[in-house]
Formats: sequence, C-alpha cells, structure tokens
Amino acid sequence: MSPQAIQAAGQIFCSGQLPSDANGILIQGSIAQKSEQCIKNIKAILEEVGSGLDKVVKVTVSLARPKL
Repeated sequence: MSPQAIQAAGQIFCSGQLPSDANGILIQGSIAQKSEQCIKNIKAILEEVGSGLDKVVKVTVSLARPKL
C-alpha cells in the first residue's frame, strides 16, 4: 500500500495532494493547471494500489487563498 493511501473496510483513502510534480516540486500556473496536477497525483496513487479514478466516490478541495 502506498504511504499516501490507506485501505480500510474495502475502501481506499488518499491523503491530501499538492500540485507537485514527480520530484515533489510545486508547479506554477493557473488553478486549472494546479488542479489537473493534483488529479494526476491522485490517479497515480490509486493505480499504485490497484484502483483508479473511475472508483472515486468523493473529493474534497481546500483552497489556501481563494479569490472570490
């Protein structure tokens, strides 16, 4: 099991993700680009444990400095 995911009761729980590349460097860009990177990170974690985005039930997004 990935250190970024735990399995319990047949479910997989992923840890929070930042918009970082495979080397852990935060990417620059728009909110859309950063969101896409976070999804790519989650996809990689899920695939590592034999799952995928098609099985995701819920996602919670937290913005550090939301612009209204």
